[in-house]
Amino acid sequence: MVSNEQADELIRAQTPRPLTQDDIREDSKLLHLLPTLYMDKGLIDDGMRAVLELSAVDIPQYSLPAVLIHIANALAGKICYEHVHPTCFFVRVGSTSTGKTSTDKSLKAFLSPYFQGVALPKKEEDAPSEMTSTFYGPTDFASGPGLLRAIQKQPRCLMVMDEMTYVFASTRTDGVQQGKTHALLELATAAGSHMSRVYGDTGNNITIDGGVVNIIGNATPGIFRAFTLDDLSNGLLQRFDFWCYDGPALYRQKPSHDKSSANVFTKGLIAIHSAEKPAGRYDLIKDGAVDIGATPDAEVVLTDYSREIVDDVNAEQDEGVRGILSRRYDAAIKFALIHAGATRAFKQLFLPLTVADIGYGKMLADILAGWKINVMAGLLSAGEFDNLCRLFVEGAKSAVTNGKKPTGRLIVNRRPRLKNVPPRQFDDIIKALRARKLITVVDAEGQSTVYLPLVSEPPDKRRRVLA
Repeated sequence: MVSNEQADELIRAQTPRPLTQDDIREDSKLLHLLPTLYMDKGLIDDGMRAVLELSAVDIPQYSLPAVLIHIANALAGKICYEHVHPTCFFVRVGSTSTGKTSTDKSLKAFLSPYFQGVALPKKEEDAPSEMTSTFYGPTDFASGPGLLRAIQKQPRCLMVMDEMTYVFASTRTDGVQQGKTHALLELATAAGSHMSRVYGDTGNNITIDGGVVNIIGNATPGIFRAFTLDDLSNGLLQRFDFWCYDGPALYRQKPSHDKSSANVFTKGLIAIHSAEKPAGRYDLIKDGAVDIGATPDAEVVLTDYSREIVDDVNAEQDEGVRGILSRRYDAAIKFALIHAGATRAFKQLFLPLTVADIGYGKMLADILAGWKINVMAGLLSAGEFDNLCRLFVEGAKSAVTNGKKPTGRLIVNRRPRLKNVPPRQFDDIIKALRARKLITVVDAEGQSTVYLPLVSEPPDKRRRVLA
């Protein structure tokens, strides 16, 4: 048995220094990924080469999540640890025409024939047979119950979606959107266990056993305008990992005629997807995943990591950040399971997690959480302030349009979201709008302050337009 110091050194050797605010350009949204995350990592490395062959897109922020989630889906229903299953919710963020969709389309087109559909039981004797893939699931869903019914038919699947901004749309006044959010939260929380939805008509009840769903989709940077700082505490936002690329669009390349890496990756996925539990030891487990456990050394590392996370959470005041920090533990186990499936011989799939597996899981969990805390929180803070400024101007214009004086009280009444703005931030909004020449402030003695919106654009904006 290795000592704690030796285990820490082994992990440190393959773990990059966590990303900090000092490492990030003021305007950068890039998720920094080092080659140690995929080079010489077995099937992960094969998958990265396969994506390059098939799509000619060489952007790790797009390729790596696609590879990891395909391995996770192959492992779904096979292995787990401490009730944590390899279920991933990924969103790739990048500008239009940078290759997000191409990565998915080329990989899915190549792999789909190897996971041919199977016929579902007919609802009626004369009804046509309904086919479903053994690997890929729905590409979209119109409602929460609709998604759950699809998963009822196919409990373990990979949902390859395209534009995902709508998934995070506000649910305050939209019952359908609330239903979608609740369904996604259920699938994430109840992965691998029993789920049931009961309706007045028992014929509409939904039952899912052992569901393990993986979801990957895309968004442009505009997705951050759909969030506020309060959304950091939202369970849905915390359950998704964001893989952001903010570089330029690359010149389009022709995919390679050589598909050797794609064939190797495909064979690996098929081997994992078709793996069966070893005879004898797991005979009592009929349709559920095997808890493969961890070696004593790996358990020591996980225990230390758990204490580190608890210390981080206790030292943080913001509830949203606390949630992101605490979810690193399950995320590390999830990525450790993927690493295990990718790097060991398939006959050893059901052996316990090792220090190397946990080390990889910790590394990736810390990188993704660090990006949310150091980058996303800043984006949401800036985006929320701009939204509040916009609401203030809209409220002032609305008052003037209706023949009213745009006082602070009237503006707030016309834009209720401004009611919760602290006085100091309210002053900051007014200062910013005055500096941008979007309002002028009129103080009349004995009367309420009036905030008049400026109809014309500021001179510097006009010059930019004319140029």
